[in-house]
Amino acid sequence: MNLISLGSEKMAISFNDLEITVNEIPYRNLTFIVRLLTYDELVRVNSINASDNLITLIIEEDIYSLVAEKIVGIDEEVDMDNLEAGVVSTIAGIVLNSSNFYFNEPLSAIDRESGESSIFNQMQLIVAKNFNIEFKDILKMPIDELVRKFSLFQNTFPNEALSFNDNQDAQ
Repeated sequence: MNLISLGSEKMAISFNDLEITVNEIPYRNLTFIVRLLTYDELVRVNSINASDNLITLIIEEDIYSLVAEKIVGIDEEVDMDNLEAGVVSTIAGIVLNSSNFYFNEPLSAIDRESGESSIFNQMQLIVAKNFNIEFKDILKMPIDELVRKFSLFQNTFPNEALSFNDNQDAQ
């Protein structure tokens, strides 16, 4: 996995200008690839009373274990117990806060996502639905193939297809 192929379902957390020891080797400017918590995971985490420091540490480690996908540039297995102090807590905190934004502010999250939605996002969903392609596979589809399939659908079923306003931005 690299940063270019990250996709919308992943998040990169970078530690710029900070030296972090991983598996007893010091690294600088590490980037961790993570995902946000699922609804069920978030409900469980939020239901735990984490007033005790030990419980907080256990929850942070559990969150990190659930969401950590990769450290860019490190291909070997990472021993979480030998990570620099505070890295697991920082990542767990960012993931929990970001996940809770969607959980606690769903209308604001919908507004934000709507504002970031583009013509291409709409095309992806239309092509997925009408060509019976899983959305995760659409996200990996080359842009020319996406546009070709959308155009085919639009030309074949003009009454069902969206027509985009010429003034609308593609980005």
